[in-house]
Order: sequence, then C-alpha cells, then structure tokens
Amino acid sequence: MKKLEEQIKVMMKIGYVAGFFIELIDSLEESNLYQKQLKFHLNQARNKIIKINNSTYKLFTDKKIPDDNKNNVKNEDVFNNISKAYDFLINKKPMEILQIAQFIEKLESEGFDLNKIPVTYTPVK
Repeated sequence: MKKLEEQIKVMMKIGYVAGFFIELIDSLEESNLYQKQLKFHLNQARNKIIKINNSTYKLFTDKKIPDDNKNNVKNEDVFNNISKAYDFLINKKPMEILQIAQFIEKLESEGFDLNKIPVTYTPVK
C-alpha cells in the first residue's frame, strides 16, 4: 500500500510539471538539435505526459475544498495554482533554485512551519 501511495505522489508531481515539459519538447521540434531518434522518444514521452497530465487534472475537477480563508475553492484552481508554482520555480535559473531550496531548508531547520503560510488560489479563467 505504501508503494502505491508513493507512486501516486510521483504521478501527481509529473502531472503538475507536465505542461512545462510539453512546452519544452514542443520548442525543440524545429531545432537542428532535434535528431530523429531523440525526436521520436521525446514525442513518445510528450504523449505519455499529456495522458498523465489529463488524468491528474481530472482528479481535481468538479469538486471544491475550503481554503485558508474558509472560502470554497475549485480543485481545478488548486491544480492550476500548484502547476503555476512549479512553472515559476522551474523557470528560475539553476542557481536561483538552489538558493530558494537552501533558504527553505534553513527556515525549516530553525523551526519554521511552511504549513502556516497562507495560500490564496487564483481562479481559473
């Protein structure tokens, strides 16, 4: 059971970052660096990622949960906001990601609880 839970967590993470990877793969399509074999494998990966993204997104549709302010928020808004947060971080320079990670690690080691940071969800438009 624990292994299944871990696999579900991994699939959720892939679902959150899928849009980013799809864009990266699409941006290489017309590149000279995009060799035939690599193009084939990236397109296969892209198709699988789209399926994972769609199935993950479906888990979040048609439901609402209370947010920190006791407002009902659509689960799809939660999904989209988490995906945007991943995009925000992934689009940072590698050194900036390292700095952010080390900053958070330092805060946590000093007893800071990230769960106490209020979260605001922007609705899907």
